Amino acid sequence: MPPDRYFGFVDMLFRDQQAWARGNDPLTDIKVRAQLAGLAPADVDACLADKALLQGIQARAQEGQKRDGINSTPSFLIDGRPMAGAHSFADFKKVIDETLAAAK
Repeated sequence: MPPDRYFGFVDMLFRDQQAWARGNDPLTDIKVRAQLAGLAPADVDACLADKALLQGIQARAQEGQKRDGINSTPSFLIDGRPMAGAHSFADFKKVIDETLAAAK
């Protein structure tokens, strides 16, 4: 995938997650989206078959779970303070404002 399309692709995956994750064939749906982003189906297959990559992702997730108390998605850390689940802008603003005030 061209590097300049990476964030657009990730954004598309999250935006369309309800469609591809709950479809009859999620893997094919992801491959179609990857092709739109410039990634060949064979490259998607190679990525999915990369056991070292999978183990690295899993290790990083476990590290975050242990270190930061992250145990759900979505989860956010604001200056080390975990916020799990979906939150409104007002919720985030409150925590960020409190964190900024404490830093002064």
